[in-house]
Amino acid sequence: MKHASERELWVAVILQATQDGLHDKQARDWFLPSRDFIQVCNLAGLDPEAVAERAADAFRRYDQAEADGVKFEIAVRAPGRRRGVATRPAVQYEHDGKSLPLSEWSRLTGIKAETIRTRMSFGRSFAEAIDPNYKRKPKTSTPGVVANLARGQGTGGGSVAQDRAEIEFSANPEKVLP
Repeated sequence: MKHASERELWVAVILQATQDGLHDKQARDWFLPSRDFIQVCNLAGLDPEAVAERAADAFRRYDQAEADGVKFEIAVRAPGRRRGVATRPAVQYEHDGKSLPLSEWSRLTGIKAETIRTRMSFGRSFAEAIDPNYKRKPKTSTPGVVANLARGQGTGGGSVAQDRAEIEFSANPEKVLP
């Protein structure tokens, strides 16, 4: 995957070619399917057909604006700013005969979308995740007890574990009391 700055460079090349095509009708030929045009679009991460369609639309609007005596410019957004267009359609979740995106389910139930996602990531079904009476599953493990031992069968320490403390400390010759 290309770095954002490299991708932005190729997008800028396409934008410059579009602006050149506004004023020079011969420059518009670059947008006809060619190896060079397709390679630049691929490096920019854009669909060549979509770029050609948008450029043709810009040229048509420019020609119309020029005929009407109106100034025409291509609006350039700051890098990284998008027009609010989703890169892919929102995932639809079905429940009770309704099919809605997560944001709508969040609005309807009053439960934050991130909370719903978290509940599902813990293995809950979508219906359980949007349930307002949701209760966490109780923890099944007890700290310090090996899972393969039944309650009351020891600590899991093996045969070296003792039932009661029989610990002896060696005497430190420097701290021996007289």
